[in-house]
Amino acid sequence: MGLKLIDLSQEIFQGMSVFPMHQKTFIMTNMGHDENKAATGSKKLGFSARNLLISEHGGTHCDAVWEYKPSGQTIDQMPLHHFWGSAICIDVSNVPTTRYIEPEDLKRAVSQSGQIIQSGDIVLLYTGH
Repeated sequence: MGLKLIDLSQEIFQGMSVFPMHQKTFIMTNMGHDENKAATGSKKLGFSARNLLISEHGGTHCDAVWEYKPSGQTIDQMPLHHFWGSAICIDVSNVPTTRYIEPEDLKRAVSQSGQIIQSGDIVLLYTGH
């Protein structure tokens, strides 16, 4: 069996699910096609551009070590090989958003999934968000 890559990215849109404590996603049109044509005097070509206000914890993302350990690596310093490879997905959607996901929650989720975490595996958490 060859390598199979799965894109986990979710669509970014205004109203998308974000962790309750974080900034909601806001998308604003900066300039539309007709407005740009008028501004440039072009009769044929205009562009549209939008601005995004989004939490770094909105949508598909990965937390950097630095987030929890000030002396740790920021996301741009983390090696690329940390972000691809063998992975398992465990369901922690039963954990309420009012508390942290604890080690016991992770152990229970792995046990219930019937999977085994191998050294070097990426662990994906299904939170229901």
